[in-house]
Amino acid sequence: MTSLLATADVAESAELALLLLAIGILIAPFLASKAGLPGLVGLVLYGTLIGPGGLDVVAEGVIEALGAVGLLYLMFQAGVELDLRSFAANRRAAIVFGLGTFAAPFVFGLAEGLWLDYSIAAAILIGSIWASHTLLTYPDVRGAGLAGGRASTTAVSATVITDTLALVVLALVSSISEGGSAGSIVVRLSVGLALVVGWGLFALPWLGRRLYRGIGQARTARFVFLLFGMTSTALLGVAFGIEGIVGAFFAGIGLNRLVPNRGPLMEHVEFFGDVLFVPAFLVYVGTVLDPAVLFQLETLGLAALFLGAVLAGKVLAAQIAGRVLGFDGGERWLIAGMTIPQAAATLAAALVGRSIGLFDDQVINAVVVVVLVSIVIASLLTRWAIARASRVEVATETLGRSVVVCVAGATGRANLMRVAAALAGGDDGSVSPAVVRTDEGAGDVDPQAVAADAAAAGLDTEVVVRHDASVSEGMLRVMSERSASMVLLQREHAPSLEELLLGGDIDEVGAGARVPAMVGRFHEGPLERVVAGVGGNGHDPSDVGLVVEAALRIARHLAVPLVVAVESGASVERLDLVGAEVLQLDRPLIEAAATVMRPGDLLVVSMDLARGGVFGSHGRRVLATAAGVSTLVCAGPGRLVFAPSVMRPSIVAGRSTM
Repeated sequence: MTSLLATADVAESAELALLLLAIGILIAPFLASKAGLPGLVGLVLYGTLIGPGGLDVVAEGVIEALGAVGLLYLMFQAGVELDLRSFAANRRAAIVFGLGTFAAPFVFGLAEGLWLDYSIAAAILIGSIWASHTLLTYPDVRGAGLAGGRASTTAVSATVITDTLALVVLALVSSISEGGSAGSIVVRLSVGLALVVGWGLFALPWLGRRLYRGIGQARTARFVFLLFGMTSTALLGVAFGIEGIVGAFFAGIGLNRLVPNRGPLMEHVEFFGDVLFVPAFLVYVGTVLDPAVLFQLETLGLAALFLGAVLAGKVLAAQIAGRVLGFDGGERWLIAGMTIPQAAATLAAALVGRSIGLFDDQVINAVVVVVLVSIVIASLLTRWAIARASRVEVATETLGRSVVVCVAGATGRANLMRVAAALAGGDDGSVSPAVVRTDEGAGDVDPQAVAADAAAAGLDTEVVVRHDASVSEGMLRVMSERSASMVLLQREHAPSLEELLLGGDIDEVGAGARVPAMVGRFHEGPLERVVAGVGGNGHDPSDVGLVVEAALRIARHLAVPLVVAVESGASVERLDLVGAEVLQLDRPLIEAAATVMRPGDLLVVSMDLARGGVFGSHGRRVLATAAGVSTLVCAGPGRLVFAPSVMRPSIVAGRSTM
């Protein structure tokens, strides 16, 4: 026993390092929050306490290894969490402000680096690390109800620009620092970036979509695939002299749409990042700090210069770009407050600069000071700007943000899930399949079979099972719980005469829905074409727009042709029909359906067309001759009602009243 203890160096053991890391992750953020500081500050200070500059009680090798993995994961998670839909929807504002909020701090930082006599490569890297930002104050903006406003969406969207440019600059600087002729550097960097972008943004998503619909239906397999994507893209970059974090970031962007923001898989990504990998990286940052250097006047003076570049650059960009975009004063100060914080991405780039020999310990310590002070200033500025920007008009909710699906049976359920995935995919939203059971057995569907069909459609979701007095009451409650942005209902069979006269669960849910509602009757087999029916005069224009939007999403997601069948008297001039075949009809759609439709088609129509057409007696007879045709009826809030006798239900204090 004595000899065993003599050979065991407890102070250098991996077990002790992991124990200290666990203690820090557990208590450091809590203590920091009590002091009014962000949790990441507590983790960095804890790393300093246990590191060589403090108590020196940690095995550096273990913390450094975990920190390196955490650094990759941090940049990968940043790419996964970027709001690409918001960027696409606000492309002009994102590019204008993104370029401005990158360029101004970059120029100031570059000028300071050259004035301080750093090398050109080091000065360029100093400029780029201040050009990025971390949206640490976004929770305050969201809590104030401004998350959908034009200022906040512009700041969030601009992150795509700043992070991408900052990492491209990092790749350039790291390649130059390795030496070699200018020609060889350009060729190696160009080839390397092309391969990283090609693999991360195109090959990985293609592979992931097929994996998720095949052997990767289990959530554990999907998460492991994400790790594979992160490490493989990072390793590809390293092979060409590009820092691994650049590859990890592009892998995150590429796999972004495979990880819905509200889905369980995103929860797993955030869980592992927040619980282990990112805290390990922040603790490692603390271990490389030297308190003796941190509090030197030279270090604090350098930090003051750097902080000036950050504040001047970010505020100047917000004011100039804000005026160009027509923002008022409160909005301009709000986007400044949101983009001032320097945190994880800044620390990541600074550590890379240290590892390739461009930065010394004084620069690293000064960077940490800037991170801490910028967070405090940004928090105060954002709270002040929120009060002034409270008049900002918040954007309307996106259709596919949270799609609730009422599963009624097995017939056509695979296509039901594919359509749900298409409707949610346009907004990177989530899908919640719901099975409602009643005492009478209505809605009694096997949840495991539903989960299998959802996984086969590539959905990352969990089936909601409820027991209620009726299917309609249960569905309305699920919609409320899930904050539904739309509801998709399943009709297994054509409605009976009783349902057409007196209504059923579909009518009651459609009448009570405060969001757009759709009901589909799907056949087995693949959907090979989408046909959108546009009715003539007297049809609700909002429902017509909903029909076209749904048809476009489904056709794009399934990669099938889209045909827009337009009745006489209808106009499609204001509709976005890019890539669609427009078919002008000389008679009502339901009369032309037998010649227009073919097996494998999905017919998408509005409530006005469906009420007297598709689900009417004449419509049922016509469609019976077109075997294998599926139908989807779309309606605005409270309008999905076929029976005239159905009253609008409402949920009051958790109870349904009719």
